[in-house]
Amino acid sequence: MYHPSTVIRQICTCWFALLLVGLPVASVVTAQVPPEDAIAGARVSVAPNPRYSAGPLHRWIFGTEYRDIWGIPVKIEVMDISKFAGGLTPIKKGGFGQTTSLHMRGTDGIRYVFRSLDKDPARGLPDDLRHTFVGNVVNDQISSQHPYASLIIPKLSDALGILHVTPTLYVMPNDPVLGEFQEEFAGLVGAIEERPNEGPDGEPGFAGSTKVSSSSGMFDDLEKDARQRVDAVSFLRARLFDVYVGDRDRHFDQWRWARMENADGSYRWLPVPKDRDQAFKINDGLMMSLTRIYQRQYVSFSGRYPSIEGASFNGREMDRRLLVGLKKAVWDSVAADMEQRLTDTVIVEAVSNLPAEIYAFHGKELEDQLKTRRDQLRQMSDDYYSLLAKYVDLHSTDEDDVAEIERLASGAVHVKVLTSGVPYFDRTFLPEETKEIRILTHGGSDRITVRGDSETSIKLRILPGGGDDVMVDSSFVRGSGGETLFYDDRGDNSVILGKRSKLDESKPHERHPDELFLPPAPEDDEARMAQSWGRYTYPLALVYYAPDHGAIAGAGGFVVKHGWRKLPFKYRWQTMAQFSTSGRGKIATGLSFPNASSKLSVTLSAYYSGLEFVRFFGFGNETDPVGDFPGEDFDSEFYRTRHTDLFFSPSLDIDLGGKTSLELGPAVQFVGVRSDADELLGQPFAQQSFFGSDDDLVLVSGNASLQIDTRDNPGAAASGFHLHAGGKLVPRVLGVDDEARDEGSYGRIFGSAAAYFTPGNAAKNPMVALRVGGEKVLGDFDDVPFYEAAFIGGAKNVRGFRENRFAGDAAVYGNAEVRLKVIRVKLIFPWDVGVHGLVDAGRVWYEEGDGADKIHTAFGGGLWLGILNRTQTISFSVASSDEETLFYARAGFHF
Repeated sequence: MYHPSTVIRQICTCWFALLLVGLPVASVVTAQVPPEDAIAGARVSVAPNPRYSAGPLHRWIFGTEYRDIWGIPVKIEVMDISKFAGGLTPIKKGGFGQTTSLHMRGTDGIRYVFRSLDKDPARGLPDDLRHTFVGNVVNDQISSQHPYASLIIPKLSDALGILHVTPTLYVMPNDPVLGEFQEEFAGLVGAIEERPNEGPDGEPGFAGSTKVSSSSGMFDDLEKDARQRVDAVSFLRARLFDVYVGDRDRHFDQWRWARMENADGSYRWLPVPKDRDQAFKINDGLMMSLTRIYQRQYVSFSGRYPSIEGASFNGREMDRRLLVGLKKAVWDSVAADMEQRLTDTVIVEAVSNLPAEIYAFHGKELEDQLKTRRDQLRQMSDDYYSLLAKYVDLHSTDEDDVAEIERLASGAVHVKVLTSGVPYFDRTFLPEETKEIRILTHGGSDRITVRGDSETSIKLRILPGGGDDVMVDSSFVRGSGGETLFYDDRGDNSVILGKRSKLDESKPHERHPDELFLPPAPEDDEARMAQSWGRYTYPLALVYYAPDHGAIAGAGGFVVKHGWRKLPFKYRWQTMAQFSTSGRGKIATGLSFPNASSKLSVTLSAYYSGLEFVRFFGFGNETDPVGDFPGEDFDSEFYRTRHTDLFFSPSLDIDLGGKTSLELGPAVQFVGVRSDADELLGQPFAQQSFFGSDDDLVLVSGNASLQIDTRDNPGAAASGFHLHAGGKLVPRVLGVDDEARDEGSYGRIFGSAAAYFTPGNAAKNPMVALRVGGEKVLGDFDDVPFYEAAFIGGAKNVRGFRENRFAGDAAVYGNAEVRLKVIRVKLIFPWDVGVHGLVDAGRVWYEEGDGADKIHTAFGGGLWLGILNRTQTISFSVASSDEETLFYARAGFHF
């Protein structure tokens, strides 16, 4: 089956296709004027980056975006450092992401940041990719950003009452005051803006605030002190505005927070959005369209809104944490107010802040788009509210909290939280909007009571935290839904459960985000997805070639559902249909339910296939097709089987720790075989010699397997060990119809052990891979269907022979490979190009004393290509035996 890829693998897959196109891509060039022209007070004409210009084919693949705007020269003033803010003093270089920036302090006591207009996103790529075609493609995508977006935002923000900074476009002068930064920054085109900070010596700071903090600092204060609250209405206004201007990248680190003191001594935190580079971003072109299938957050700005899930995706943790207290009426009121405030005049004035040359090019178009989006703002708000209302997170504090929850007769649930006796939260949730409410009271000794009767209600999940807590559920729900689930594994707790409530005292997974007050780290994508509770569908496709099947094309997809405490996901359903030019095909599906906390996973697998068993050459270690049946060779239809296989198996996967896993489960297999008189299985002796050659059989089995896997890279290991052993038991072979015979029981055991080692430096020295394996059929061999024999031959064990070339009741094999990296070539990606040599050997046993003791051997070698430190490897091999010389190509190595 197939599984979800990481973001970089998905995008690299799209880029790899460009190898056939061979398109040039602009490398990043920081917008800069010659230092000798960067004289303070002068006005110079400069285009941010004309290299983003491209032809029709390039635009079709990589997008048109804002390429033309990046190439339009505009008049920009050279900053006078001695006069701006009374004089600026450089402090430090910043912008270790994609932006180059310089932090400076003015004599007015305010800190400023100068940020480059052009960017270098390839900084975030692995070193192997930065200075390659891939790095150039990533940098080229800066053309999707509007270089002057931040100039439009202030007027719109003013109209809506959203705190903001006001950037001013400048060229950095060639001034000795820059000191050590002069060489890098002189002539650089960018914008300078105030960095929101608190004032010195207790004086008011940015916008009159008493404190300015990052998101992590703000959350830390919220958890410790119930007097500090986020102004949720202001945050809602800011988030609706983000979607309005197409600023999709509002993640945890894209905010500053200004704390204001209220008259009663409490505090409210107001959001201050940072870095408006992503506003109005256009992600068009084939590459981004393909990427958007897997990464929905890469939305594109236009006159209508994209899916709200994609537009808000990067800010989902902040949204769920901070907007939970707002009812639908508040959302409606805020959206209507924003619509009224964003008048045509405001929009025109905001867009008019663009440089004159840019406004003349597309100012009117942008105005029309903003007006259209304004008119759709209330519908967007409705969609946004519905998305967040379905699953609700409610966090309180580390103080002693009291949560009073009442199930109302209407099915609604009223939640009231008091912290140290002071009202903290009060809202009624409606069943037509909300499926689940999650209440997390964090530290302190908390008291949670649930009461009320109703026909139906909303599911409750309650996590009191680490104190000595009291949990009481006296509610009663007569119909469906309405469970009350408590989770608490710490403290000396008092619990009274109702008829529909349960207590889970198991320890949560160490990475599970529900135990954290802060949202999970941005790089912990699995934990972040576990908070989204979304379901995502992705398409899949494959094409390959196999000698016995011909060309094979496949299409399908997988659905990933995330859920409560489900890492890495709640379930994954995958389906793939394959069709070959030989007229055979396969449809496979699988449903997996992993559980990282319990280390138990359940998988359901099924397929219907005509590709599993395509040739049969008879039993024995030295069968000779040409000798036994003159005129028939390996490609002859004589040895083909018309074999169909319907298979179903539920299995339990157990993580035993230490890279060890155990899989247990039954399986049901229906196998049908048809044959003609001109085929081996249609010969008169076949039904007596090869059980199952003309019967429909049902095989019900019990299966078990153990794996120990310490390989550094399963597809292309340089070190480690891999043991795989197991077996199956078929209590009785069942015939489907009256003519088919029922037979006795049989079983089989198998095992393989592989070791990988590299003397010295893996980048320079050869990698050695060794493997031994075998299998044994147990029971009366006459009762074993011929396709259940022990086989050697083909890619799975002894190359240089056809698949399943030799069959018996036992088989052994061994493989050895030496793999050597020869050179690194930069072609699209940085490829490690290497060679390898191989030796395979094996034999089967069929009848005791038959004298067939030959060890079948094959020798060969080939070429391999690896990218990203061999995480993606392709190998090409040729193996020659005394029968044939065969070619193999596959992802990764054969073992």
